Amino acid sequence: MGFTRIYCYKAAKTDWMAAGLPIEGEAAARANAGKLAKTDLPRARIDEAVDEIRKRVSASAWNCAVVVSEGSVVLGFLDAAALGGVRARAEEIMQADPLTIRPNLEPGDIREKLDGAQHALVTDLDGKLIGLVRRADLT
Repeated sequence: MGFTRIYCYKAAKTDWMAAGLPIEGEAAARANAGKLAKTDLPRARIDEAVDEIRKRVSASAWNCAVVVSEGSVVLGFLDAAALGGVRARAEEIMQADPLTIRPNLEPGDIREKLDGAQHALVTDLDGKLIGLVRRADLT
């Protein structure tokens, strides 16, 4: 066939699943972070005033917001405490290193990664937000 350079990429299947791409077989039927993720989280821009974010959060079923770039890459997290009363911009008060996991993780692996935390953000391999998984939603 004329191919002179051939590579074996051993992590190909894992990378595919971690990117949240469709899968078949037994793995497709199992629960994972991508399927469990709540995707209706309020989002905020890094330069947005907290007052504006607070209004959007108040109108939602959530008490938090995820700070994302224009391309939906996770930059930070604003919990209820951060959103309370402070007049600032998101970048000044956000948690800059929120716990993130990949969509292919199964409930047991998610619990292990949570390590006491109540939730984790689910992102693809590029850091783009998929949603949030809560410890309470794990079966």
